[in-house]
Amino acid sequence: MQLLQRLQRLIDWDIPLLLAFANRAWSLLSGPVTVFLVPTYLSSEEQGLFYTFSSILSAQMLFELGLNQCVMTSISHETAHLNVDKEGILRGDMARLARLGGILKFAIIWYTAIAIIYLIAVGVSGLFILQKLPMEMWLFPWVVLVLCTALNLLLTPFWLLMEGARELEALGSVRLLCNVLSTLCLWTLLVCGKGLSAPAGSAVAAVLCGAAFVVVTKFKKMRHYVKSSYAEDFDWKTEILPQQWRIAITWISSYLIFNVMTSICYYFSGAAEAGRLGISVQVGMAVHLFAIIWLTRQSPVFAGMSSSGDREALRVLFKKSLRRSVATACLGGVSLVVFIELLKTYHALGNRFGSVWVISILSMALALNQIVQGIGIYFRSQKKEPLLGLAVVNAGIAFVGMPIGASSAGAIGVSLVFLITQILSVIWCSIKFKQWDKGNTSFSLC
Repeated sequence: MQLLQRLQRLIDWDIPLLLAFANRAWSLLSGPVTVFLVPTYLSSEEQGLFYTFSSILSAQMLFELGLNQCVMTSISHETAHLNVDKEGILRGDMARLARLGGILKFAIIWYTAIAIIYLIAVGVSGLFILQKLPMEMWLFPWVVLVLCTALNLLLTPFWLLMEGARELEALGSVRLLCNVLSTLCLWTLLVCGKGLSAPAGSAVAAVLCGAAFVVVTKFKKMRHYVKSSYAEDFDWKTEILPQQWRIAITWISSYLIFNVMTSICYYFSGAAEAGRLGISVQVGMAVHLFAIIWLTRQSPVFAGMSSSGDREALRVLFKKSLRRSVATACLGGVSLVVFIELLKTYHALGNRFGSVWVISILSMALALNQIVQGIGIYFRSQKKEPLLGLAVVNAGIAFVGMPIGASSAGAIGVSLVFLITQILSVIWCSIKFKQWDKGNTSFSLC
């Protein structure tokens, strides 16, 4: 018992943190099972459609373009000055409630528009992309998947309200429940021979789970906040846009860097080398996303501290979270290198991964990226975006350097260029953070 208490003090865990790690752990552990079941119970054409569906639907990020981060931060800045009554409704300063109502009203309108645009744009694009195969094979599941994704976009303002108001335990619980339920539904339908209805059924299960939670627990509260007596006009052009367009460019640049690596390797070194690099990047990213939970879970807390002016507490909590995030990434990276090397020794499957040098370089780069992402989260909680210029420079280095690296050293060359971008990023972000930490807020964060 004493050992458990010491471990708890060391890790400083709480229920929301455990739920976040459990959700990520479920995704990590269930992934290999899905990878096994898909080729086992789907034909080669259905398997291709399965992963094509996933690839096309992932374009959702390009429609939000950082809006979720901006809205959540704005909500956190208001709720930091409000209290929760016995009914779970935020009370307090009427001006703060008015601004909260305006933010939520804006979020509902914009996410409704995004959902409609997504439904039309992605739905129609999919029809053209998938038309090479018989329509009866993919039309129904495709329509269901696009509809469910659009419905999830409509639910986003409710999740942002919960996150911004720091209802992290309830949010973590429903996310974990939806994740587990949708995965179990996918597996069951695959084993039962339902083909491409399996991913469609999985999406329906997830959206129904989320929608049921919203209707039962959050819908009346949302109406209370946005009703006319509370909601004021919210000028997104001055409140949201200045930060959002910077975040959008930063995210797009990072997205392109991560997704162009395998393509460049394929062009210069062939499909086999690209495949080894691609799967190495995927497993490295799995470790990265697990480690970054230490920081992402604290994002609404950072924003609340920033709004309250508690700068010293914010600095202390950020540095503690960042150390744990980097330590987890380093430990995960070392474990990954050891595991893959053992797999190469004892099983032929290990040869599908990159060399020990590729895995090691990627692990180091992604561990450094924890620092970059962490400092980005820290500044965004204060409605600043420090990574815009850096992201554009890194994208330029990647698009110029990676082809050179791939042509001369294959996957190792591409990985080294990626590592160089992260070393430069850490230097840049460390300088900006130290300047800000010393009270110099006059410099340009871009």
